Amino acid sequence: MPDYIEQYASLDNLLGYAGGTSPAARAADPPATQPRLPLPGIGAPMQDQAMYGAFNAARPQPVQYPRVVPAEATVAPMPRAVPTGNSGEQVGLLRDALKRVESGGNYQAKNPVTSASGAYQYTNGTWGGYGGYAQARYAPQHIQDARANEDLVLSLRKFNGDPFAVIANHMLPKQAKQPWLWTQPSFLKQGNKTIRIPPVIDYVRKVVKGTPYENELNAYMAAYLPRERG
Repeated sequence: MPDYIEQYASLDNLLGYAGGTSPAARAADPPATQPRLPLPGIGAPMQDQAMYGAFNAARPQPVQYPRVVPAEATVAPMPRAVPTGNSGEQVGLLRDALKRVESGGNYQAKNPVTSASGAYQYTNGTWGGYGGYAQARYAPQHIQDARANEDLVLSLRKFNGDPFAVIANHMLPKQAKQPWLWTQPSFLKQGNKTIRIPPVIDYVRKVVKGTPYENELNAYMAAYLPRERG
């Protein structure tokens, strides 16, 4: 699998590379003033990316082994040791973790493939002129942070304060409430090529690394992983 597909942050990043120029063609381009960075951030799916909709409507890749899905399969209860609910502490933790993965904290970041920019890699369509700025990267830090905070508050409310579902929703909304699918790759057909979409769990692990949620992820996923039958 090509390196440029493996080096993704969110699904929109992967699709941006899939829809862009080839690695060989990009290598021949003059050096960019901004580093190559992940694509859109909080607020996915990106309304101005047709490929995202095509993937979101596609069926997941059939699994290769039996799964045990909890009777009430939405999200697992969160341990009390980590911030939950819709607290400012939780919003801040998730905001900083997503920012690290999406742009490395560069508020002026500009993706060379799509219109995504800023610390949270909003596309122009998703940014929507927030705060009077045409692109996220033109907005000062406190404006970009305010937009991310607003979106995270809404997402946490939607998923009852579950940080893992919020992160999964950031990459692939269709699977946000289906953690039993997070360990499986999916596939997107582009012309004559089939592109492998890495498992959602890979992205979730990247985001929670170094946060209080990191040590809780395995226990969270244990409720959804297949169990051996006696």
